[in-house]
Amino acid sequence: MKMKRTSINTTLQFAQLLVMGIGVFTIAIQIGRKDQVIEQASQDIESLEAISSDLVRASIESASTDQYHRERIDALRERILFLEQSMRGTT
Repeated sequence: MKMKRTSINTTLQFAQLLVMGIGVFTIAIQIGRKDQVIEQASQDIESLEAISSDLVRASIESASTDQYHRERIDALRERILFLEQSMRGTT
């Protein structure tokens, strides 16, 4: 009877150890997955930062180009008005 009881206790202890090992392994896998998700999110944030920086730069360049074109058009308009006025004066 003692032999069977010892055998059952040993089997139960081994089963408990096995279950605990599986639990630790499962926790390690979940932590690894979370780390992977965090790493991917970090990479995505870096990509978004680069994209937004490029968009801001493009927006600023576009605004300055628009201002340059507006100034050029205004200068051309003034020259045309001057030519029109000088032509009216000569006719």
